[in-house]
Amino acid sequence: MKKNSLSGHCPVLEISQDHPQLELILRAVNILRNGGVIIYPTDTLYGFGVLINNQHAVEKLYRIKKRQRQKPFSVLINRFSQVEDLCGPLTDYERTICNALFPGKVTLLIKVKKKPDIPALSGLDKIGFRYPQSRLCDDLINHSGIPISSSSVNISEGPNMSEVSEIAAAFSSDVDLILDSGPVNSLKGSTVLDISAVSVKMIREGEVKREELENILKIKIKSRSDIKYTITFICSGNICRSPMAEGILKDRIKNSDFKDLVEVNSAGTLSLPPDGASENAVLVAKEHHIDISIHSSRSISESIIEQANMLICLADNHYQYCNQYYPHHMNKVYLLKMLNRQDEIPNTSIADPIGKDKAFYSAVYDEISEEIDRILPFLFKKMAHFFELR
Repeated sequence: MKKNSLSGHCPVLEISQDHPQLELILRAVNILRNGGVIIYPTDTLYGFGVLINNQHAVEKLYRIKKRQRQKPFSVLINRFSQVEDLCGPLTDYERTICNALFPGKVTLLIKVKKKPDIPALSGLDKIGFRYPQSRLCDDLINHSGIPISSSSVNISEGPNMSEVSEIAAAFSSDVDLILDSGPVNSLKGSTVLDISAVSVKMIREGEVKREELENILKIKIKSRSDIKYTITFICSGNICRSPMAEGILKDRIKNSDFKDLVEVNSAGTLSLPPDGASENAVLVAKEHHIDISIHSSRSISESIIEQANMLICLADNHYQYCNQYYPHHMNKVYLLKMLNRQDEIPNTSIADPIGKDKAFYSAVYDEISEEIDRILPFLFKKMAHFFELR
């Protein structure tokens, strides 16, 4: 064991990937259990490590990486039961993919089916899991007794680092220990797949190529260019409020960086035959240079909810409907007037204008427009995280 620490900086200790020295593993684990941050080698890049249940350490890691809080860290595991402990039971589909790709140089985004009992992971609709083929990582997790974070060693959005000397120069004053197993052979990192929906989506191609994964899984994987972030507005009949909301958000996005990456649509909680948007809704939207004249209503369904990344309800009764009939999807269901709002408001619903005059529709339109403008920065952050996961 060679110690390479600089004065005033954390120790840099040489460790074997295949036969890690127990005393070094225990030293690292003791640091983790006391809320510290380590840097350790995986089967791809070096990673920052903290215990995922230590919120103070997680916050420290956000500061070190200068990373936005909307971008959660992936979780390093060494057995499937840890996925189920955090996300709930794996489906047969998820288990098949996990069995085929874990352990390996892949991160899998898996749908959350129960609320994790860990603050750093609460509120997420999916969690990224990394199961490296690494004896060293396996020992760290086993002796820690809980999964640790998996995040490449860099400043957020910055380049990855291959040499420990470079890593130590940048971060040795911020972390408590660096485990050195030599330079990494590639800077690509793990390949990130989203398996939270029916189709598998590639978020980032890393060490493992798309074609290789398709051969292993015997399925077609959607590329990054195929992926859309889908926002669905929910009202009752899908002829008044939600078509106006859909039109407004499409208008706000059309000149943004996300214009080709986001799909906005709508649906209703009532089982009604398809119909166009109501006359007054079309007229009011047109006054704001928004065309919803070709809208065709549809009823909400399991497939519509499954395909959406966010479902935004216009009124309390729509939110309660989703909670009653689709409770397993509530981690991505929101109420428009309460979305990203900290303060209490007396009325959390957008009034139903059906049967009312055009002036009433105009007031409803203005209220929806104001709320969408309020949450727009939040939506852009959600989209940015979705498309720029690192």
